[in-house]
Amino acid sequence: EAASAAAAREAANAAKVAAELEAAKASAAQAAADAAAAREAASAAAAREAANAAKVATELEAAKASAAQAAADVAVAREAANAAAAQNAAKANAARDAAKAAAAREAVAEDSLSVPSSLLAKRSIFYPSDTDAVPEQDKRTVQAHAKYLAEHANRSVRLEGHADERGSSEYNLALGQRRAEGVKKMLLVGGVKEGQIESISYGEEKPMSTAHNEAAWSQNRRTDLNYNVK
Repeated sequence: EAASAAAAREAANAAKVAAELEAAKASAAQAAADAAAAREAASAAAAREAANAAKVATELEAAKASAAQAAADVAVAREAANAAAAQNAAKANAARDAAKAAAAREAVAEDSLSVPSSLLAKRSIFYPSDTDAVPEQDKRTVQAHAKYLAEHANRSVRLEGHADERGSSEYNLALGQRRAEGVKKMLLVGGVKEGQIESISYGEEKPMSTAHNEAAWSQNRRTDLNYNVK
């Protein structure tokens, strides 16, 4: 009896030890599983962090590239602005130089109106009696005035036709007008604008000479060219 009881107790103890051992194994297995899960979670977190870091790095590189492009664009715009400013300055200088050159040419041309040896210095065209055609010897003079006026649009001329005292007032007025118009036609052919020319007749009313002879009359049969600045 006693031996059987002892054996039963030994068996119970062995079963208890076996059960505790199994429990310990299960606990160890659970701890290992938990550790593995923790490692997996840590790895996943590390992977996410790495992905986030890579994304941030990519965005940073993109931002740097964008900033570099913006800086390049600013530099290009600055260069373009400088080039445009330089071009505008060059154009302004060229315009000033052209204006100065034109003013210089104008000054020379203005002076040529009064140079005694110049054809432009002659401001009266004289005619034979009862004629209104520009005499052959004076055509070069009229052509010189035409060239000058065509090149100087700011100048205008008043053509004043005259006649000597012989004949009626009406005839002399008409003759003086025809003389002025004859000069005007030559000027227009030479390239002068219509608006640069005014023609008028004084007939016998404004003689150059008041004597009553052929010498005086030859001075009074004329067309005068009087210049004005428009």
